[in-house]
Amino acid sequence: MWGCWALHWRQAIEAADGQAVPGEEVAARVRGGRGYQGGGDLGGDPFRDIVLAHGVCGRLGRATEKFIDEYRPSMLAVACRKRADLRNSDDWWSDLMDRLAGYTRPKGKLLSFAGRCALKHYLPRVVSNFVYDLPQPIPSMVKEFDTGEQHESRRDTVGDDDCAALLRSRMQHGLESLGSDQRLVLALRYEQSLEWAQIAPMLGIKAAGSAKRRGDAAIKALGATIYDVPNEKKQQLAACVEALESRGVSTGLAEELREALSSTREQS
Repeated sequence: MWGCWALHWRQAIEAADGQAVPGEEVAARVRGGRGYQGGGDLGGDPFRDIVLAHGVCGRLGRATEKFIDEYRPSMLAVACRKRADLRNSDDWWSDLMDRLAGYTRPKGKLLSFAGRCALKHYLPRVVSNFVYDLPQPIPSMVKEFDTGEQHESRRDTVGDDDCAALLRSRMQHGLESLGSDQRLVLALRYEQSLEWAQIAPMLGIKAAGSAKRRGDAAIKALGATIYDVPNEKKQQLAACVEALESRGVSTGLAEELREALSSTREQS
């Protein structure tokens, strides 16, 4: 907050040809959405927006809900102007929120928000860069000839007696096959141990039950991939799961999933 005030104060002094400008005057002007460079339009109150941005990165539910209610429509509009095909689905929204808030990455873009302008002017650039980084849609003719072999995990080979490593390898393979929105909901639930009510606004939805259903669907998709192995490995995998179940399914499987999520994020 002080950095934002100091920035605009310095600009105020420059605009006044080096003459002293009261700090209170600068603060009042900035809170009113007016700056000292260009046309002076900051797009809103940067002080308020810094607090909001840090609240989102701190996983505060009310801050996240307010941020989504206020900025989701404009961010969707920017993204769809850049890529018309994004209108067909908002599955990418969770990945955008992850980039902004840093749910599964070391630092979200909102932590870099310094208040040079308000979020109204800051977010379009972030969204544009996000869309630029998205993979281009695969033409349907290419999909028809995609055998899926390129997704085969390079880490399937493990020691016969290392059950945990085998299951973790299969989980990593499964996670790599899931969509980014599915990986996000699993990371928030199993790696960060958040409640569904906390996760819901991070996914851009309001109901905890809807978030749980997304999580259940992601687990189901992950499980289908974990057990999609050659016949000669199915017996070994079943024995490993049985061994883990003997010490508690909820504890054993969650531990392996957390480690797989962490390892997958480090590799990405």
